[in-house]
Amino acid sequence: MIKKINCWEGKQYQLVTSDNYDAYMKELGMGLVQRKLGNTKKPIVMLHKVESTHNLITVIDEKPTVLTFKLGKEFDEETYDLRNVKTTFNLYDNTLVQEQKGVVCTKITREFHLNRMVEQSVINNVAGSRVFHVLGEDESKDLTELLEKLENEQQEKKEENKEAKQKSEAKREVERVVNQLVE
Repeated sequence: MIKKINCWEGKQYQLVTSDNYDAYMKELGMGLVQRKLGNTKKPIVMLHKVESTHNLITVIDEKPTVLTFKLGKEFDEETYDLRNVKTTFNLYDNTLVQEQKGVVCTKITREFHLNRMVEQSVINNVAGSRVFHVLGEDESKDLTELLEKLENEQQEKKEENKEAKQKSEAKREVERVVNQLVE
């Protein structure tokens, strides 16, 4: 069987063009100054996977932010514009779909291609799109330390979950034996 390779693995994408993104940010409720500042940034985006956990890493002005998630599992997110939302990610082949539910609901679709990523953001009937290109090795940010930290944290969490599951199973077994003795 041929293993499918995701075209986004190991790649960093940097923003090169935007279309109607200012209108999208305005619809989110962002003010003029916030939008102007946002429009001057050229973020770098990377999707990273450790087993069943994904990390969406965004680097702006040398400062990385990380969204860690499991596909199909809703979680609480505070967005860059300080909204508190319930977020769910799903991945369909090389298309990552992010749905945010809160006071306003938005959907962000990221289509990963061999040499670019196309991001479509929609709120109400307003859509903004952005195109990112793949950075070459000489342009990429060194995220080695961050990726190692994420992998270690996620491995520790996996081990903690395994221990908790074992304790829970042991507790259920003790309860089962006690119930048999009582009967």
